[in-house]
Amino acid sequence: MWRWLVAVVDRKRGALVFVGKFIVAMAALWLVAMSGPYAWVRSELTRANAEICGWLLGATGLELEVRDGTILSPTFALTVIPGCSGLEIWVFLVAAILAFPSSLREKLLGVGGSLVAILALNIVRITSLFLVGQYRPQYFDTAHLGLWPAALNVSALLILGGWLAWTGALGRRLS
Repeated sequence: MWRWLVAVVDRKRGALVFVGKFIVAMAALWLVAMSGPYAWVRSELTRANAEICGWLLGATGLELEVRDGTILSPTFALTVIPGCSGLEIWVFLVAAILAFPSSLREKLLGVGGSLVAILALNIVRITSLFLVGQYRPQYFDTAHLGLWPAALNVSALLILGGWLAWTGALGRRLS
């Protein structure tokens, strides 16, 4: 009676192992994310994002200032909150990288490279959202709540795909 289930599990063992590793990695990373030190890192990263974006925008000649994580101009203000750090999507990437079979060196390069990529993309996101809010405020909610979340998720998948192609991890058994 249960032979079909045993046969399916046997054929899908590698995928099941990957999913199990991914779930364990996500749970462990989220436990870390709920800890005090992570809150400090996220807060500092949020502040730094606002400062960097303010500097970039100011370099274009815009009249603005950055105060307490808020980028202010005479006509628009954008507050960068902790959920805007980009770290949440990075945690997903790290869990996937850790779950795939690869060497420690490949994993470390994947974790570090994905962090740099997500942080850079997040700077582009915040800067562009400020510009949309400044010059086309009617499109701000669409860009903020629709376009950029989709773009970040697709980017995360592309980053993961690039890492998988680079390591050759897709050609390896998942178990």
